[in-house]
Amino acid sequence: MPSRPRYAHVLLDFDRTLNDSDLVYERNLNGFLGLTGQQVYKLWEDIHREILAKEPKEHHEDLELHYKLMLEELNRTNKETIQKELKTRLRAAQKECWYATALFDETVPFLNAMLEAGYTMHVATGDYAKLKAEGIERQGERSYFQHTYDEETLGVGKGKRDYYDRIIERLGLPAEETVIVGDSLTNDIVSGAEAGLATIWVRRKNEENKKGAKPSLTVATLMEALPHFVPPAG
Repeated sequence: MPSRPRYAHVLLDFDRTLNDSDLVYERNLNGFLGLTGQQVYKLWEDIHREILAKEPKEHHEDLELHYKLMLEELNRTNKETIQKELKTRLRAAQKECWYATALFDETVPFLNAMLEAGYTMHVATGDYAKLKAEGIERQGERSYFQHTYDEETLGVGKGKRDYYDRIIERLGLPAEETVIVGDSLTNDIVSGAEAGLATIWVRRKNEENKKGAKPSLTVATLMEALPHFVPPAG
């Protein structure tokens, strides 16, 4: 990739890229069955990864299966009551994320710098993209995004090449003129690269690259990626 390229369009993932969604879930799950939010959320994520690895694709987003396996792992009685509480806490966390309540400290400064440099930006996320974008713009007190894309507007799940193919078709530009910035190897980097996009992996937690993906650039923070877009002053 050339030094400090200017792309026609920049797609930005939301959860764990612009918004600290893990923090939101941990906060809402804290105290469930006397456990910390981190403990509960880690267990939920472990179960999700197990389902992805062992179950057919039609079960990957089956929440009832997630609940069932989690309660089995916790080995608790009165499962109906516990499952109801777990659902309530998870839904509260999900809804809180829609309103961008936990933006990373760097998010607004990064977006300001990108906007002032003349980049055209879009939110590309799994769900409720418009609400999430509005939450960010409300906090930044600026209009950052030209378009918002999610699974509902595109009619295909994120993590599939078609998700990005459909965005490129709507933008009416060659794929190589667009970059996706995101934290997920599966949803952002691998599928984005398959569609011909440049890819920037925001690797906030030093995750292992188990998929052997080859991002165009790997960074730990958004601000670390900024020099790739905006030449330093002077």
